[in-house]
Amino acid sequence: MGYTLCCSTREKTKDRMPRGKQATKLNEVENTQSITIEELLEIIEKKAKDMFEQEIVTLKSEINVLKNEVHKLTQDRDLQKAQNEKLRFEINKGSQEIEDLKMKIDDMEQCSYERDVQVVGLSESDEDGDDLNKMVKIAEQKMGLKIKEDIEEIHRLGRKTNGKTRDLIIRFKTKASREVFYQNRKKTSPSKHPINNIYINDRITRYRKGLFYEARKLYKNKQVVAAWTQHGNVLIRKSENDRPIEITCYENLQEIVPMASTEEIEEHIPRNNSDISLGSESLKSHISDYEIYVEPDDDFLIH
Repeated sequence: MGYTLCCSTREKTKDRMPRGKQATKLNEVENTQSITIEELLEIIEKKAKDMFEQEIVTLKSEINVLKNEVHKLTQDRDLQKAQNEKLRFEINKGSQEIEDLKMKIDDMEQCSYERDVQVVGLSESDEDGDDLNKMVKIAEQKMGLKIKEDIEEIHRLGRKTNGKTRDLIIRFKTKASREVFYQNRKKTSPSKHPINNIYINDRITRYRKGLFYEARKLYKNKQVVAAWTQHGNVLIRKSENDRPIEITCYENLQEIVPMASTEEIEEHIPRNNSDISLGSESLKSHISDYEIYVEPDDDFLIH
């Protein structure tokens, strides 16, 4: 009776599972039981190696993509750098051309003053012809010159301002007559005739007045032994035995003074004719009221 029940149970169990699956399960159990630990480790190692190699392939691919992107960015950067260099060159070239043109304009303006002198300190009145009469009288009494017939034009510089004497511009008919008058100007020096307090100077452009203002500062600070203007040029002499040096730009001054002093110059110096009005208040207040501090007796000029 018991045997029959056991057989019946086994048969029912077999009936519940398909024969193919039964065989597979049995094979897996048998295979698992037959694999050693060493073989299992080999299988795991092989699978891990395969996965690692696949990861390496993927990483290499990604690295190559990044390399290509970096190469492209490098090319773009080099191209941009070349373009920037070209633009910088063109800007520098344009700036230099502008500076050259400004200097040419300054030279042309200065050329138009070659028959002029600028008188500082001559008292001013509202009477017509008063300035001419005063200068004619000064020339006759102090210089021994008769200049009335040599003068082409005479006028005050700028707008009239209460409490301030404007400079006087005298234009001669010829350069020769102007030179004779100018060479005799020392006879009106305040040191000899303090009551007059008159200075007769070259008429120079605003840009050159700025240069001369800075050159005078070097003389005051005893960094040069002489600073003067001659025929519209600004000149200095570093020592008694040195030849005169013509100052044509602010860079010339920076080459002459010690490095410690260049910062003071750079604080307010205008760089060209157009921005001279942007200089310091000190420069703007003195730029028209200049006089010759030291004038050598020789007539030597370095061109």
